[in-house]
Amino acid sequence: MTAMDGNDQREWDIGLKGVEAFLNTSYNKSTGRNLFEVLYGYNPKFNDGVLREIAETEINVAWSNPEQL
Repeated sequence: MTAMDGNDQREWDIGLKGVEAFLNTSYNKSTGRNLFEVLYGYNPKFNDGVLREIAETEINVAWSNPEQL
């Protein structure tokens, strides 16, 4: 965290979401899974809504949830 901010410690919270996401998606040696997957049973999907919106508008293809296929 300190390497990310350098000498200015006043805005340490700006990168906090990124650090949290990194910790939650880092794989554990003993389980072979990340914390998010252990808690929820699947890997997190980042920017899922944005990608679906782009696919529907630019390609005109209906989006289907992969778990339902």
